[in-house]
Amino acid sequence: MAAIGRGARTGATAWWRLAARPQVRIGQCWRSTRASSSSSGGGPSEASPAPSQPLPPLFDLSSAPGPRPGDAAVLAMSGGVDSSVAALLALQQGLVPRPLFMRNWNELDESGTFEPGAGGATGCTWMKDWEGVQQTCAALGLGRDSAELLDLSKDYWLSVFQPALEAWERGETPNPDVGCNREIKFGALMDRVLPAPAATAPDAFGRRPAKTWLVTGHYARVSWRQADGAWQAQLSRARDRNKDQSYFLSSVSPERLAQAHFPLSDLLKTEVRDIARRYLLPAAEKEESMGLCFVGERPRPADAAAAVRQPLPRNVPPAVSGGAFGAFLASYLTPVPGPILDPAGKQVGTHAGLHSLTVGQRARVPGAPSAWFVARKDAASNAVHVVAGGDHAALYARSLRIERMTWLGPPRTGTLLAQVRHRGDEVACEVLPAGDGVHVCFPTPVLAVAPGQVCALYDGDVCVGSGVIATVQTLQQ
Repeated sequence: MAAIGRGARTGATAWWRLAARPQVRIGQCWRSTRASSSSSGGGPSEASPAPSQPLPPLFDLSSAPGPRPGDAAVLAMSGGVDSSVAALLALQQGLVPRPLFMRNWNELDESGTFEPGAGGATGCTWMKDWEGVQQTCAALGLGRDSAELLDLSKDYWLSVFQPALEAWERGETPNPDVGCNREIKFGALMDRVLPAPAATAPDAFGRRPAKTWLVTGHYARVSWRQADGAWQAQLSRARDRNKDQSYFLSSVSPERLAQAHFPLSDLLKTEVRDIARRYLLPAAEKEESMGLCFVGERPRPADAAAAVRQPLPRNVPPAVSGGAFGAFLASYLTPVPGPILDPAGKQVGTHAGLHSLTVGQRARVPGAPSAWFVARKDAASNAVHVVAGGDHAALYARSLRIERMTWLGPPRTGTLLAQVRHRGDEVACEVLPAGDGVHVCFPTPVLAVAPGQVCALYDGDVCVGSGVIATVQTLQQ
């Protein structure tokens, strides 16, 4: 399949190139673009209405570190609406495109055969997504065959999924999406497709050299600050706080962020959908993926019997088997049932493996007179300890310890904000140094904090770093 490199021609159908740039303002580029495309016969039809409101500015042309027209852009496309609109906006910014689809998971590999249909009852998710990427490239005028397919499934397995499996086996609650961004999208992918960062000193006319960016559909913002006379990238929250993904990016280094461009940073999800509809992008009505990062949806328990390598023992009640996600993990972990113990040490039920429950989750024990909630897990005894009621003191953390922090700038201490899960509330905290890590104390206790989770620290909207939670101290301890 052909790939479009820097400076390649895209043909007469590339309607996004037809904008009269001297007359275009970044926030209003679509009006003149669509008028031009109508007269040329390319792009969307005249029946498609122009936006009634101008798009917000996506970057400051006077800012030296940010994207400039003529820079190259690797468009990381997933087939979804977010990456499709991000690609569209990058093209309108004058960036030279190289569309790319990254395959991190392959159901065909799991079956041991590459025969059609071997991906299971739900089919091969990556093949459907790849088809969506090709359709989007055609809609953008780049050509259906312009996108590259890059297989990073081995990298994902070794760097993200296998370490997560080991954490689940230890009874921890890892977040593979954080690792995927650090190790894969802004790690292995950048290493393979982006040139090594070149000197960014301006020339005699004050112009910086052309740069290559990785463009993604993340809801996050890269802002810039000067440190020691040089520009440094910093990670900030997106305008859409409900969709903000800075938590997932909190362990990506500033050096990697300096090569990233997030065109959706100033857009709400509803605005992204509206743009996709107005410009007839194939993913405009596509539902959001809720699976692991680039893994996709897995078979549900009802149709996953053939996929589960180690079926749950018959004496394990389905109510505590972990549901669909537990069935997915059971495909890769050997379930080791163990006791569910009340505060007095009495066994009240049996769990399907430490991976099937997490701190704060209700442990559905058949026949129990009251609701039990997971307070902690003991890997040494393979026991899950539960307490009665969702407001028990053992469920609230007053502090946590991170053994190794990833700082996105100078190390910080003092009063900051902490977030311990995606879409979780940010809470005030006091950060104290502790070796290579930190001790985070919560003036207001936080519900359901588990070892293995990622704790991201913020100064206002700016993410200053993150780390994996090693230990938690609750109100009961």
